[in-house]
Amino acid sequence: IPVEFGLKSAYPNPFNSTIVISFAVNSSERTTLRVFDITGREVATIVDAEHTAGIQTTIWNAEGLPSGVYIVKLNSGNRSQFSKVILLR
Repeated sequence: IPVEFGLKSAYPNPFNSTIVISFAVNSSERTTLRVFDITGREVATIVDAEHTAGIQTTIWNAEGLPSGVYIVKLNSGNRSQFSKVILLR
């Protein structure tokens, strides 16, 4: 079981179309992984499910979105963490 909750990695960053995002959850709780553009508008919900404790990995396909800076937000229970990713076309 991971010691620390949070986003672990997002690679490649910057990315072109798809990015692999890893995160750790300390306990079994509803977990969401959402992406926001620089204006704060939600552009994608990557994960919205109950996850068991451990390290999870998912792939986000940003096809159709413009180049720019995006914020990835991980929520689980009462914890949140943010990370910046850059989409280059």
